[in-house]
Amino acid sequence: FDSTFDTLAGEDEFLIRLLPDGSGVDYATFFSDLNGAQDAGTLIADRIFVDADGRLLLVGRTSSQEFLATTTIGAAPSGNVDVFVTRFDSTWTTPEASLLFGATAGIGVHDAARSDHGDIAIVGWTSGTDVPTTSGAFQPFKSGLEDGVVVCVDASLTELEFSTYLGGFSTDLPRAVAIDDSGVVTVSGITWSSNFPVTKGAFQEQAGTINAFVSRFDPTGRRLLHSTRIGAEGGEAPGDPVVLLLDNTGSVVVAGTTVTPETFPTTPDAYMPEADRGILTFISKLTL
Repeated sequence: FDSTFDTLAGEDEFLIRLLPDGSGVDYATFFSDLNGAQDAGTLIADRIFVDADGRLLLVGRTSSQEFLATTTIGAAPSGNVDVFVTRFDSTWTTPEASLLFGATAGIGVHDAARSDHGDIAIVGWTSGTDVPTTSGAFQPFKSGLEDGVVVCVDASLTELEFSTYLGGFSTDLPRAVAIDDSGVVTVSGITWSSNFPVTKGAFQEQAGTINAFVSRFDPTGRRLLHSTRIGAEGGEAPGDPVVLLLDNTGSVVVAGTTVTPETFPTTPDAYMPEADRGILTFISKLTL
């Protein structure tokens, strides 16, 4: 696809496909802005997927003004950091479709997930007020210092299934996302907001100053099916949680780090139900 290193930017993404037995390289290419132009913009691929037909899907962020997209949404290319989703054919040599999604203040990407039907859920954060949200979105406007952004892109990479802010009055950073085959999107992350949106009957409505959260959206992005804080009175480490999995019952498994394990909620038969100090990893399973 691209054998030329982007010397102007000083860095470039690369893709390598190994032979099935791992004995050598089957295919290798640089990957910059899809049109061969060189500019000072950067491009970072955050997640990579390969579908059942062998087609390659990349999700990431770019500041390139020359990024070649078949669909642009919002302020992209903003000159700041935009979200891109690009699909290559099964040979990995030809881009089939590419969507660029942006706001003037930029949107950072933290994670993405793909359903078996091909829909792509993406989470990130922004300080901007002009993220393009969809009609009836759960939270159409920015609320705090930095808000989460939750986006679901259709399989054709031509439109948004939904787009919404997520957050309270302070800073809220989604870190991980999962999507099931019905289009339900589950998000986990860290919140500093005392008024972070939680649903009635949540496991924890309030805990510490900084807590993990788990939120689940319906397929339209208009309604929170479930949302809860999870954490200790002293708070969790700002960089986590970074792991989110769905089991075959729809329960959520989330992992992160707490700085006050002595008050972190555990179950009686847990592997380590008590700890009195230190920075420790937690693993929690929630039935939503």
